[in-house]
Amino acid sequence: MVRIPERGRRGNLVLARHEGERLLITGGITVQIVRSRHGKTWLQVQAPGDVDVWREEIAPPAFVERHRSAA
Repeated sequence: MVRIPERGRRGNLVLARHEGERLLITGGITVQIVRSRHGKTWLQVQAPGDVDVWREEIAPPAFVERHRSAA
């Protein structure tokens, strides 16, 4: 298990993953590397229905702002 620093302290987690490998995140969220080719990576995100998952470039501005202020 890898822990990100406590809330209020900024930190990042950078991982190398291979196709088929997964990240398990608290709250029932799973991110799987589906494919990686020519500098592009396909991800599969599984999350409970009450969890919003957006690509940043199309997310509503209010969602982006809440996300940034929580980081």
